[in-house]
Amino acid sequence: MKHWTQESAKDFAYHLSLDFFTQLENRFEQSELLRKEFAEKLNLTAGRISQIFNSAPANPKVDSLVRYALALGLKVSIVAYDDDDPTNDKGPVYSGVIAKCWESMGKPRDLSLLAPIAFSNQMSESKQEFTNELTAGRKRPQSVQGGLANGDSNKVAGI
Repeated sequence: MKHWTQESAKDFAYHLSLDFFTQLENRFEQSELLRKEFAEKLNLTAGRISQIFNSAPANPKVDSLVRYALALGLKVSIVAYDDDDPTNDKGPVYSGVIAKCWESMGKPRDLSLLAPIAFSNQMSESKQEFTNELTAGRKRPQSVQGGLANGDSNKVAGI
């Protein structure tokens, strides 16, 4: 069964827009800003802010998304990812999932926090590969020839 986001890129874009504006509205409700104050920060009318929250723009410009987010003290990141679902049968990962994962990882700003974790996991895998390859009669496993032997944490972290 097809996920509804497979129907068209336009439908998918609308879903992303709706998800984004829902995040903004949730943040707005948590803030002490009045619609009038929010509108002033954006050089928009309070009526336009109501329109945006009541009916998310179907295809907003990225610079508009950034302006709206910054006015609420938020940041924006556009992420393309591979979730082993190339035909999109399962649909996208919702922003809340990504936010919770980021929070549970300690809100890292870059891969420096994640590199030791990835390096540790990679070393465990390399140890097993080394054992398997020695058992198979090979002299030097492939993993020892790559970035791990040189301590390249960016390779380990996948960048």
